Amino acid sequence: MLYSLSDANLLIEGWVRRLCRRRTRLPESMLRILRTRIASIQPLPRTTDPSLQAWQNNVEELRYRILNDDPSRFLRWPVVRRTMFVGSTPFVREELRALRAQPNWSSRWKAAVIEDALGHPPGLARFRATSGNRVHHAYHLMQFERMANCRISDLDCIFEFGGGYGGMARLVHKLGFRGRYVILDLEAFSALQSTYLAETLRNAHTDVHCVSDPEAVLPLLIGGDRLLLATWSLSEVPSSVRERMHPLIGACSHFLIGYQLQFEELNNERIAQEIERVAPAGTGWQDIEISHLSGNRYLIGAPRPA
Repeated sequence: MLYSLSDANLLIEGWVRRLCRRRTRLPESMLRILRTRIASIQPLPRTTDPSLQAWQNNVEELRYRILNDDPSRFLRWPVVRRTMFVGSTPFVREELRALRAQPNWSSRWKAAVIEDALGHPPGLARFRATSGNRVHHAYHLMQFERMANCRISDLDCIFEFGGGYGGMARLVHKLGFRGRYVILDLEAFSALQSTYLAETLRNAHTDVHCVSDPEAVLPLLIGGDRLLLATWSLSEVPSSVRERMHPLIGACSHFLIGYQLQFEELNNERIAQEIERVAPAGTGWQDIEISHLSGNRYLIGAPRPA
C-alpha cells in the first residue's frame, strides 16, 4: 500500500509517541474502591427482552473482569472491545481521513485524539498514538459541530446517556469543554467511568457526575445550552426505557444522537420522530444517513436561529 509523505510522517509520529508513553496502572487505593463498589452491586433482574438481556450479560462479564483481572488493561477485555471500543476498522480509517482534512486538524483535532495510557488501548494502525475508538468519537463531535454550528467547548452542560467507559467525556475535555458533564448508565459502567475519569482528568478542572438513577439527572443539568449525547445507546434499549428519558430529552437544547435502524428485536425506524416529539419546540433537526456505516444514522438538533 502506498503512503503519502504526510501519511508516513503521521505513522512515524504515532510510533514514537506510542513508544514514549508509559503504561499506567491504577493506584491500589482506586483499585480497591472500584472492586468494593463492583462487588456490592446487586444482580439485575432477569428479563425476556433480548436487548436488555444482552446488556445484563455484558454487566455480568464486566463485573467478573473487574474483580478477577487487571483493570489497568481493561480496554483489551472482550466485553469492552465488543460493546464500547472500536478498533482499527476500515470505517475508522475513513473517519481519520475526514478529521485530517479539517483546516484545524493540526491545531485542534490531532492533539485531542492522542490516547491516554490507562486501559492499554490498542493503537490505530495508521496513527499509533490514537485508537480507533477515540477517532470514532472525534468524528461524531466534528459532525455535530458542523451541522449544529456549535462548538463543544461553548456548551454549558453535556448529558451523555450510556457513557461506555468514559472515553467521550475524556475527549470533550481535551477539546476545551469546562462545563458540567453528566453520564447516566448502568451501575457497573458508572463505577468504571468514575474510575477512568478520576485518573485521566485528575489534573484538570472538571465537574463530572456518573449516575445510574434517571431521577438523579434532571437536578444536575445546568445552564441554557445543554447537549444530549447518545451515540447508539437510545437505539439499544426498548421503548419502555426510552420513555423514562423523555423529560430529560425535553430539558436539553442540543442533540447528538447516533442510532441503528435495527438492534436485536428493536426496530428503530421511528426513533427520530419519537425524540423530536418530546424535544423542545424550535429545535432544528438533521436526520442523515452515515454513508460509511450502512443502517446507521445521525440525528443532530440545535435551536433554530431567532
